[in-house]
This record gives sequence, C-alpha cells and structure tokens, in this order.
Amino acid sequence: MASPEKMERFFKKNHILEENIKYIIRQDSKTCLYLFNGKVVKTYIPAKTIITSLGSSHFININKGIYINSRYVIDIKGNNYTMIDNKCFEGRSRLSSDQKTFNDEWQTNINKADLENPVLSHLHILDDCPIGFSVIEIVFNEQGNGVDFFFRYCNKQMVQIEELPLDQLIDHSFLELFPDDNLTWVASYADVAINNTQKVIHSYSYTLKKYLSVYCFQLKPRFCGCIVFDSEKTIKEILSHGFPFAPSHFDFLKQYVK
Repeated sequence: MASPEKMERFFKKNHILEENIKYIIRQDSKTCLYLFNGKVVKTYIPAKTIITSLGSSHFININKGIYINSRYVIDIKGNNYTMIDNKCFEGRSRLSSDQKTFNDEWQTNINKADLENPVLSHLHILDDCPIGFSVIEIVFNEQGNGVDFFFRYCNKQMVQIEELPLDQLIDHSFLELFPDDNLTWVASYADVAINNTQKVIHSYSYTLKKYLSVYCFQLKPRFCGCIVFDSEKTIKEILSHGFPFAPSHFDFLKQYVK
C-alpha cells in the first residue's frame, strides 16, 4: 500500500482534491481519475487506496472497477447512475447496502422538491438589492438521462453582473448563456441543489471575461440560491474608498503574492 507521503505527493502533483473528481474507473489495468477540467489522471495506485487517502465518504463502488462521486449524481433510474457531465454508468443489478442507502436518500431529497416552499414566491423583495442574487433550478430532460440548469429568478443587479437583460436570463439555460465556462460552476450548483451543501466559488468566467464570487445555498431541493459579486469591481471599490488605508491593512495579501 502506498505511504501517506507518496499519496500526498501524488495528489499535489496532479492537483487532485476529492471535490474535483467526478468518478474513478479501472481501465486497461490502470486507475483512471476523471476530473472536472477534462483531465484524466492514470495511475497504478488502486482506487481503494486513493479513496482512503482522500478520506472521503462520498465515493460509492457501484460496479466492478467503477467508483462514482455521489455528490455529482444528478439522476438515478434503477441501477443506472447519470453524472454531472451526463455520463451514465450501469450499477450492479443487485444493489449493495451502501448503494441502496444512497439511492433511497437521493430519491427522498429529489421528491422533496415537489413540496410547496413559500420562499420561492417572495423573491421579489430582492429585486432592488444592491447585491446580485439568482435562483438556479436543475431540470432533467424527459428521458431522465440529461440535465440542464435554468435561471428561475434574477434581481436587477444580476443584469449588471451578467451583462444581459432579465428577459434573456429568466428561464434560460445557464449552459447556453455561458458556453465557455467550465463544469466547475454547474457541479457546484448541482451539489448544493441536490445534497443541501453550501459552496463559495471564486472563479473566472470566460464568457463574461471577469472574476466572480458566488455564494451558493439550497433554497429547496433542486433549487440553488446564488449571491453573486463581481470580484474585480468589489476590489476596485474598496481600494478607491475615500478614506486612506494604512499599508498594514493589506499585510494579509503578502501570503498570496510570490
């Protein structure tokens, strides 16, 4: 078994974190880690060793040589699992106890989405909020083997941030509006909307050509609430503040400057 030191070097060299692995598959006598950036890391280290070293309880062995990150499952039909990138895997016909538990919990969470939630009907109170706010819904296609993300609400500030009028945002697909942005965004939205996690995303939008900070939380199952900041604009506003800042106030930035 690989030593903890060896595993740490392996993860660091390949920039691997549990949250950026979609699934792990055994192929051609190698363990293949499929990452969100499209990269596939191949190694002779056993999948079980990798998962143990990550310390993650999110991976489920659904079939021989197939481990999926349960945080990024967006649909389950019988023993078939559809992942965030619409890749579908066939699980064992006879479910393991871990699979059955996960399937039941996942289905319970999705079914809750049909319950009434008055929060969604009162979002107009945020229309004039000076902070960007939107609600994204995960929508499955009729065949149940695909997923898309639709804006269900955007306040006026989102028009400034996204550089689109409201009628081009509301009920339009995130994937169509921002085709150049990577899967990291939608993976975070899915994790929040389905698994009731909370996420903070600091990333660059290649479509908008700007850095954004997005704070995500679940409004109700399948719905992700997003507090959105234009990071560059925010920093400029802080630095152009009318009152002078002592240099010591920015000492914390030194650790990020090489």
